[in-house]
Amino acid sequence: MKKFLVTPEARADLFTIWEYIAEDNLDAADKIIDQIEESFGKLAHMPGIGRWRDDLLDRRYKFWNVYS
Repeated sequence: MKKFLVTPEARADLFTIWEYIAEDNLDAADKIIDQIEESFGKLAHMPGIGRWRDDLLDRRYKFWNVYS
Protein backbone atom coordinates (compact mmCIF):
# COMPACT_ATOMS: atom_id res chain seq x y z
CA MET A 1 0.00 0.00 0.00
CA LYS A 2 1.22 3.48 -0.79
CA LYS A 3 2.02 5.76 2.11
CA PHE A 4 0.17 8.90 3.02
CA LEU A 5 0.47 11.58 5.66
CA VAL A 6 -2.36 12.88 7.81
CA THR A 7 -1.49 16.38 8.94
CA PRO A 8 -1.93 17.42 12.56
CA GLU A 9 -4.77 19.70 11.47
CA ALA A 10 -6.55 16.84 9.71
CA ARG A 11 -5.96 14.56 12.71
CA ALA A 12 -7.56 17.23 14.93
CA ASP A 13 -10.55 17.41 12.55
CA LEU A 14 -10.93 13.63 12.74
CA PHE A 15 -10.93 13.80 16.51
CA THR A 16 -13.59 16.52 16.43
CA ILE A 17 -15.74 14.34 14.17
CA TRP A 18 -15.20 11.38 16.49
CA GLU A 19 -16.14 13.42 19.57
CA TYR A 20 -19.33 14.70 17.96
CA ILE A 21 -20.52 11.22 16.96
CA ALA A 22 -19.32 9.60 20.20
CA GLU A 23 -21.67 11.82 22.21
CA ASP A 24 -24.46 9.59 20.92
CA ASN A 25 -22.72 6.35 19.99
CA LEU A 26 -19.11 5.34 20.73
CA ASP A 27 -19.20 2.29 18.47
CA ALA A 28 -20.48 4.34 15.53
CA ALA A 29 -17.80 6.98 16.10
CA ASP A 30 -15.07 4.32 16.02
CA LYS A 31 -16.57 2.70 12.92
CA ILE A 32 -16.83 5.94 10.98
CA ILE A 33 -13.29 7.05 11.81
CA ASP A 34 -12.03 3.59 10.78
CA GLN A 35 -13.86 3.95 7.45
CA ILE A 36 -12.42 7.42 6.88
CA GLU A 37 -8.90 6.24 7.67
CA GLU A 38 -9.36 3.21 5.39
CA SER A 39 -10.38 5.58 2.62
CA PHE A 40 -7.06 7.42 2.96
CA GLY A 41 -5.33 4.24 1.81
CA LYS A 42 -7.69 3.92 -1.15
CA LEU A 43 -7.05 7.52 -2.13
CA ALA A 44 -3.30 7.01 -1.84
CA HIS A 45 -3.53 3.95 -4.08
CA MET A 46 -5.93 5.52 -6.61
CA PRO A 47 -5.68 9.31 -6.34
CA GLY A 48 -7.92 9.87 -9.36
CA ILE A 49 -11.07 8.41 -7.81
CA GLY A 50 -13.98 10.67 -7.13
CA ARG A 51 -16.21 12.88 -9.20
CA TRP A 52 -16.21 16.48 -10.24
CA ARG A 53 -18.78 18.88 -8.87
CA ASP A 54 -18.84 21.72 -11.38
CA ASP A 55 -21.67 23.25 -9.39
CA LEU A 56 -19.31 23.73 -6.43
CA LEU A 57 -15.72 24.04 -7.66
CA ASP A 58 -13.70 23.84 -10.84
CA ARG A 59 -12.13 20.64 -12.14
CA ARG A 60 -9.06 20.85 -9.94
CA TYR A 61 -11.15 19.24 -7.19
CA LYS A 62 -12.91 15.90 -7.00
CA PHE A 63 -15.34 14.71 -4.37
CA TRP A 64 -15.61 11.27 -2.86
CA ASN A 65 -18.04 10.37 -0.10
CA VAL A 66 -16.79 8.08 2.58
CA TYR A 67 -19.86 8.14 4.76
CA SER A 68 -23.17 9.92 4.61
